[in-house]
Amino acid sequence: MKKIILIFFVVLVTLILAGPWLLYAIGLTNVSGRPTLPITSVTDEEAKNIWVDLKETGSVRITKIGPWDYILMVLAPSTQKKPVGMHATWFVVSDYNINQLKNKNMLYWHISGAAMTIWLSRNWTTEEILSKVKEIRKKNAESTYRDRE
Repeated sequence: MKKIILIFFVVLVTLILAGPWLLYAIGLTNVSGRPTLPITSVTDEEAKNIWVDLKETGSVRITKIGPWDYILMVLAPSTQKKPVGMHATWFVVSDYNINQLKNKNMLYWHISGAAMTIWLSRNWTTEEILSKVKEIRKKNAESTYRDRE
């Protein structure tokens, strides 16, 4: 009986420790491809303006996060500082995921959004993320302008 309890405890601890990484993997598998790198770049002034517009704080620098960082961010009180650059990163992720999710169920939408936010923060530079924000804003402005005509 002690052996079964020990095995159960080891499996439970392993699942708890690996859980965020498993959710990360599941979330990424639900997204078709990855966002393309931006074609344009941002000047330092544009980067600062985007940073302020997105209500980011601190220096213009995206914090690289992992699955455990994301879990702790979600569980943290709303008054606690979030990793720097998450608004900018989410801006790119949400635009991309709108048309790239295989399963659009709300649970998958959240898991895939979190996974892509982690992936983007780890694989793109601050300049690439802010340049993509600039491109998305330009695309959205042009789309809105065409819709008015």
